[in-house]
Amino acid sequence: MNAGFFNRFKGDQCFGNIVSDGHHIQFSDTINANFGITKEGEYIIGYMTAEEAKSYDFEQLVTGVVWLVKDSKNFVEESLKFENMDTQHSGSGEQFVNLRASRTALGFNKEGELLMVQMDGDGNHNLGLQLKEMAEMMIKLGAIGAINLDGGGSSTTVIHNEISNYVSDGCSKASNDLYRCPRAVSTITCVHDSHFISKEEISDTRIYIELSIVIIFGVMILFCLISLVILLLLHHYFTASNQNKPSASGYESVKSYELDNMDDEDLYEQQHQENILRE
Repeated sequence: MNAGFFNRFKGDQCFGNIVSDGHHIQFSDTINANFGITKEGEYIIGYMTAEEAKSYDFEQLVTGVVWLVKDSKNFVEESLKFENMDTQHSGSGEQFVNLRASRTALGFNKEGELLMVQMDGDGNHNLGLQLKEMAEMMIKLGAIGAINLDGGGSSTTVIHNEISNYVSDGCSKASNDLYRCPRAVSTITCVHDSHFISKEEISDTRIYIELSIVIIFGVMILFCLISLVILLLLHHYFTASNQNKPSASGYESVKSYELDNMDDEDLYEQQHQENILRE
C-alpha cells in the first residue's frame, strides 16, 4: 500500500521521517502526523522533531498529513490547527480535508493489530471520502490511533503482487483523460504474512503433489507386476515338481508287475529271505 507524501513534481523528494527495517532513511522537523513501530513492536503516533524521531528505536516510521484518530476519537479538526499543509498538493488545509478522493490510512486497534485501510475515489473528486469520514471509518474498524497517508491518485493497494483497488490517477497529464493508471510513489507500507503462500509456491506444490501421485501409482503398478511374475514362477515351479514326482499308484503297479513276472523259484527264494529276516 502506498505510504508517505512526496513532491509530485520532483519524485525523489520525500516528505517527513522515514525509517525502513531499522534503517534511517531521512528525518525532518516538519510538523505532520507520524506512525512508527519500534523494534519492540510498540506503536507510536504523533508529532515529533527529527531529534525526537532519532531518539526512538524505530523499526518502521512514516509521516503522513492529518492525525485522523487519537484515543479512539476523531482528531481531524485538531490536526488542522498544528499541521504543515504545504506537504500536500490539494490546496489549503480545509480544501484538503473536505475533498472527496481516494484515501489511505494506517492505524492500530486495542488488540495491537495493524490496520491498513484504503478507500477508492474516482479521480474527479466526485467519489471518495472526506478526511473526517475517513477518521470515522477507522473508528468503526476499531482504531484507537490512525494517521492519513498520501491519497488521491497515489492510493494503491497491492495484494499478492496484483493491484486490488481501482486506481484514480490519470494515465496522462491531460485534464480530460478518461483512463486510470497506478501512480509511481516514493514510499510504501508492506506487510509480509509468514503463512502466506504465493501463487508460484502453490503452483510448485501442485506440481510436486501431482508428481508424487504419479510416482506412487508407478511404484504400486511395478509392485503388482513383480508380484505377478513371482506368482507365475512359483506356479510353474510347483507344477513341474508335481509332474516329475512318481505317484503311489504307479509304484504299486510296478511292484505288482514285478511279482507277476516272478517264477516259483524266485518267489520261493524271496519268501525264504523274508523268513530269515523275521527270525
